[in-house]
Order: sequence, then C-alpha cells, then structure tokens
Amino acid sequence: MKAKLSWTLLFILAGAAVTECIYWYCNSYCFTHKAQRILEKTSTKGGLVVHLGFGDKKLTEAIHVGYRYFVHGLTPDEILVEKTRRYIQGKGSYGQVSIEHWDRDYLPYTDNLVNMLVIEHVGNVEPDEIMRVLAPRAVAFVKQGEEWKKKVKPRPEGMDEWTHYLHGPDNNAVARDSIVRPPPHLQWDAPPRWNRSDEYMPSISAIAVGGRIFSIIDKGPALAIAAPASCCHECINESFAGHGEIKVT
Repeated sequence: MKAKLSWTLLFILAGAAVTECIYWYCNSYCFTHKAQRILEKTSTKGGLVVHLGFGDKKLTEAIHVGYRYFVHGLTPDEILVEKTRRYIQGKGSYGQVSIEHWDRDYLPYTDNLVNMLVIEHVGNVEPDEIMRVLAPRAVAFVKQGEEWKKKVKPRPEGMDEWTHYLHGPDNNAVARDSIVRPPPHLQWDAPPRWNRSDEYMPSISAIAVGGRIFSIIDKGPALAIAAPASCCHECINESFAGHGEIKVT
C-alpha cells in the first residue's frame, strides 16, 4: 500500500513538473525564441524597432534583447496598452520598451527613422507610409496569415558616403551626393551640444560609412583649449535613428 502511494505521489510530482515546464515555455522561452528568429531573419542589430498592431505583450517585450534596441509598440486596443505597460514595468524594461495607443492611418515618426518595423496587424496604414518611416536598408517584417514577409527599403540612388576626414582618400572635400538638401527638420539629437573650441581642432571628428556614423569626441577641459585631450569618446551611431554606443579611451 505504501509503495503504491509513493508511486502515485511520484507521478503527481512529475506531472506538476511537466506542467510547470510547459507553462514556462509558453510564457517565456516561446516568445524569446520567436523574437530571436525575427531579428535573425531581418538581420537587425539594434536601433528603433516598432511593433505595429501587436497582439501579445510578451513578444513586444521579448524583441528587446539588449541595450542596443529601443522598442515602440503601437496598438489600437486601449485595454491591451494598459496590460502591456504593466507587464513591461514588471519586467523592468519600461523606457527601453514603450507602448502607445495608435489607431490612425499614418505612423508617428519622421522620415527614415525606423530600423525595423514588425507588423502583425497593419490597420489602415498604407505601404507608402511604411516605406516612408523606414531608414534605408531597414526592414518591414509583415505577418500575412501564418507566414511572415520581409520587405527591405533600398538605399536611395545618389546617396554618398563620407569615409575619410576630407570625404575620400583623394582628400577632395566634395561629396558626390546628388540628393542632399537643407535639412527640413531635426532627425536626432546627441551630445555634445557645444564644441570644446572653434579655434583648434574640432571637438568631433566623424565619418559616415555603411549607414553608421563613427566619431571621436574630444572630452578635454574647455578651460585649456590648447591642452591635449585627456579623454576621448569613440562613438558609433546609426545614421538615421541616432542610436549608438560609446567607448571611452
């Protein structure tokens, strides 16, 4: 009798453990795995990721896999907005991940800003509007039925790069860009706001290559403008969204 009870208890405990594993998979690993697959298929390495018309709060949060990603979720469901905000706050990622109620036929971003647009329910947003907000080489990943379709925004013809201090290795400080024009708006903002000096070497030296801006920022004291820099920051920023990382040297 005791042996039978022991085996019964063992089966109950085993069943409870299996149930717990299934619950953990459905509530954690499943969405983490799905988010990783999305990032791998789109080759997205960071920047601003927009989750449009999301249906599950867990996937939106799971897309934030590190500090290089800012995730913005948009949905017309006001109840889902509140539930998702509470969930993200509980996970400690609110700020890097934010949620907004949105039911309009346009997207709340300036041109060429978004690095990846994950679309579960497109609503009334037209394809041209999707392409407008995507940065060049950025990806729209659209759910159509049970499948996902990938759409890449091409790099505009006539857009040049600035690979050396004076444009190119020939030291001719004239770009070959044919689409440049006076900026109609602020694309993004990042420190420093002021140069250390305008009489000596500039505080920032930068080149633009492959959709990224590589810069060295002089962090020496402003009181002694002729003194060599005691500290510099090496920065890499995404050209269109501005998100980046800093290395102190």
